Amino acid sequence: MTRKLLILTLLAICSCTAQKDWEFADPELIVEGWIEDGGHPIVMVTSSVTPSTEYRSMEDLQEYIMKWAKVSISDSDTTVVLLGMPDKNYFPPYIFTTTWIKGEAGKTYNLKVEIKNRTATATTTVTPPEPLAELKAYPVEDSDSLYTIAVRLPNQSHKGKYYKIFTKIEGKETTFRPAFPGSIDGNSLIDDAEISIVQGVSIEQRTHNALFKKGSTVHVRFCTMDTQSWQFWTGFDDVTVTEGSPFFPVYDNPVSNIAGGLGYWSGYGASYYSIELK
Repeated sequence: MTRKLLILTLLAICSCTAQKDWEFADPELIVEGWIEDGGHPIVMVTSSVTPSTEYRSMEDLQEYIMKWAKVSISDSDTTVVLLGMPDKNYFPPYIFTTTWIKGEAGKTYNLKVEIKNRTATATTTVTPPEPLAELKAYPVEDSDSLYTIAVRLPNQSHKGKYYKIFTKIEGKETTFRPAFPGSIDGNSLIDDAEISIVQGVSIEQRTHNALFKKGSTVHVRFCTMDTQSWQFWTGFDDVTVTEGSPFFPVYDNPVSNIAGGLGYWSGYGASYYSIELK
């Protein structure tokens, strides 16, 4: 999954419009979580960061990780409390997970996060995975070392379906991050359409390289999702595009399905692919 740190994304949203005379609300509880068909849940719990003119290193932001939260997931049969643990594969490097629940297509999963006097809840449904019809790489014009990637969906009805694409570069990234533009509304998809993607922004990187480099092996995670998850991700894409623009200032956070907080709890049907850029 993406390792954009959502608390920092919210910081960027606020910072691009902040003025010295603004009064900021109390910190929000931020939840990032997903469960996919055949996979175990991953949940991260943090707190939003109040914008500041003072420099903050990534180490300073560790204090916003809610390590002492109680995180539980329930389906129609059982409720399980997740175990919190450090995990350097993710950013922030602390997750809640369990091996006692595995995602199953068609099932609904309820998430509950409790810490001190705050509670956040959310519900998501794991959608059935679907395959890609084709995965291609195209060299960038006037470059002998850069590529874009394109996907093609099966030529069938996509009405009422929503998709998200994630990428991971082998040897350089430990988790999948959202591609751009990688949120697809099946209701507006043209039959046999080819969709080009580039790398999404990663908060861990000092510079952003949108294009894929020759010699890389790129892993692609193609996900189906429910309406609420798509609403979050399409809003997230919009923020990614406009948060640095003075002409389109961002005043709102992406749509969240977290009651009592911000963020997302998403069920995915995921299919995995790899492509070598030779």
